[in-house]
Amino acid sequence: MRSLTSVLNAVDLALDIVARFATEPVPNSFFDGWMQVAFEEAKHFRMVRARLNDMGADYGDMPAHDGLWQAAHSTRNDLTARLAVVPLILEAPRARRNAIAAGEDARDRRSRKCSRSRRDLQ
Repeated sequence: MRSLTSVLNAVDLALDIVARFATEPVPNSFFDGWMQVAFEEAKHFRMVRARLNDMGADYGDMPAHDGLWQAAHSTRNDLTARLAVVPLILEAPRARRNAIAAGEDARDRRSRKCSRSRRDLQ
């Protein structure tokens, strides 16, 4: 259930893009898309957290890294860099592969369901 942190980071990063770059000359649909990402990631967070609770743990009980936030901080003034570095290079390929693999490797059906639901959101 290590994907919980990356799911929550995805919510935070999507909302950060909307707030931080609101004055950029991009269509409103750009921000609408990021709000949809945040909504879908929040739904997935709730599902994964509920599964973690079923297993006797909760968000924050295990250590996590902040690599995504370090990259977000270093791209805080450049929307193009943010779009290139954070979602496309760091978050999407690695985190999604890890979340799917973790669920596929899980021994219980309910954890695999959380992983597959995540894959369906892509």
